[in-house]
Amino acid sequence: MTIENSNWTATLDKMPSTEGPKLHVSGTVTVANPGVRASLVRRDKPMFKDLVVRLDLCLENTDAIVLQVETEQAVRFSTDGTTDWTFVEIYHNDALLVRMGVDRVC
Repeated sequence: MTIENSNWTATLDKMPSTEGPKLHVSGTVTVANPGVRASLVRRDKPMFKDLVVRLDLCLENTDAIVLQVETEQAVRFSTDGTTDWTFVEIYHNDALLVRMGVDRVC
């Protein structure tokens, strides 16, 4: 199943703050209806030791009674940014959905 997606950004924010550096990833996905929740989580598959963050796009059905109309949802992910990440890969059902470079804010 192909997931429509757009507006992906990946930013490594190294500006001074109390939280320290952060990697922020965001984008938009189209889900089957408003009762489906989309989220980004770190992949639990074995990782290579490289500078790529690998995420899974998870879709979870809720028990809500909703109209059956396709809906766009914003998804976000943030993590510690002490590593100089260069790319982000997002997977859905073990298929690569998007690969993007990481922008830096210093």
